[in-house]
Amino acid sequence: GFPNGSTLQLIPHNLCSHCGKSTDNPTSACPARPERGPCQTAEEVAKEKAAAAEKVAAAAAAAAEQRARAEAAGRRAFDRVFSLCATPAKHKEALTNVQSSDFPQQALLLCSTDASRSTLLHQAARFDCALLAEFYFKKNRGLFAAVDANGNTPVHIAAEHKSIGFLQVVGRDVDLVNARKQNGRTALHIA
Repeated sequence: GFPNGSTLQLIPHNLCSHCGKSTDNPTSACPARPERGPCQTAEEVAKEKAAAAEKVAAAAAAAAEQRARAEAAGRRAFDRVFSLCATPAKHKEALTNVQSSDFPQQALLLCSTDASRSTLLHQAARFDCALLAEFYFKKNRGLFAAVDANGNTPVHIAAEHKSIGFLQVVGRDVDLVNARKQNGRTALHIA
C-alpha cells in the first residue's frame, strides 16, 4: 500500500471503459450505452475518437481547399474584368463577364480590390466604362461609396479622368456626386 493507506488497483485491459465489465463477449451491448453497441476497451474508444477526429480534419481541409479555389477563381475573374475595363473596345465584354458570373463570384468581383484598394468601379470610372456603371448603379448604389487608398470614390476618379459616360450614369444621384473626400473635395471640385 501507499503511505496514505490507499492501494494501487490494476485494471485489466479487457474492461469496458464505459461500464467496467469484461469485453470478452464483444457481441453483447454495453449496459452503460446500449445504443452504441458492444462494450469497448479504452484503446478501442481512443481509436474511435482518433478516426472521428481524422474525418473532421479531412472535412475542414477539403472546405478550406474549396474556399481557396473559389477565391482564386474570383481573383482571376476580377483581374480579367479589371483589365478589360482599360480598353474601351472591351467594355461590353467586361459587362458580359460580370453578368455571366454566378452570385458568389459576382460578390467577389464587387468586393475585390487591387493594390491601391481600387474596386472594379474605380477602374470602370478611370476608363469611362459606363456599361459597368449602369449595371452596378441599378444593382447597388452603395458600391459607389467605396474609397481607394487615396480616399477617392469611383465618382471622384471619373471626374478626374473626365469620364463623361460614367458621370452621366451616376449624375442621377446627387448624393454620389456630392460625396466628399477626406479633404472635403467633391467630384465637382476635381472636375
